[in-house]
Amino acid sequence: MVSVFVVIVFVSLTFLEASAARSSTNPSSHTFLSSTPLHTTPYRALYEETYSSPSASYTVLTSPSGGTTRAVTCLIWNTALREFSLVTELYPSARSSCLGTAAGLVDPGEAPPDAAVREAGEECGLGADVRCYQSGEARVMDKYVRSDITPFLVVHSAPKRACPGGRDVEEEGMDVVYLTYEELMKRKGGMSVVGEWAVDQGLDLWREMGLGE
Repeated sequence: MVSVFVVIVFVSLTFLEASAARSSTNPSSHTFLSSTPLHTTPYRALYEETYSSPSASYTVLTSPSGGTTRAVTCLIWNTALREFSLVTELYPSARSSCLGTAAGLVDPGEAPPDAAVREAGEECGLGADVRCYQSGEARVMDKYVRSDITPFLVVHSAPKRACPGGRDVEEEGMDVVYLTYEELMKRKGGMSVVGEWAVDQGLDLWREMGLGE
């Protein structure tokens, strides 16, 4: 009888402990208490939210998802020189630069294709016969701010490089890099996340259009 009683008590205690554990990890048992803004800009906000659970109170940092902020990024192809225009951007916090693609926010009232052509011209320079093609669906990603980023392939024709020295003097800390297809494929693995994604999307369309032939 004693052995049976001990087993019953052990099983009961184990069940209670498991129930308590499930209660502490069950989202429905967590109560929202407050939200405090820590940092806000026209493009992004960071909040500290406080919750209580059966075991303790805790705080988490949250940032609203993208959707209201739109951005574009573009792979640029010069049909005359048969090369791509990319950029290297300085990341002061990491004390290093990273290869990427021309990109920027869409201005209020501006269409994304127009924004892509504008950003390509501002950051890398464009020649004549400018054509712009959307190369993929918009995705919520982080670059400078959390945004819905739409990738584009911008095609133009220029007999010489817009920034022959490689430096775009209008964009502080940014260099323009000119690469052939073979050179781009060798360096693609060291690009920023957004830049590599934009290149993959742009190259798929570039190949489909037969621009490298």
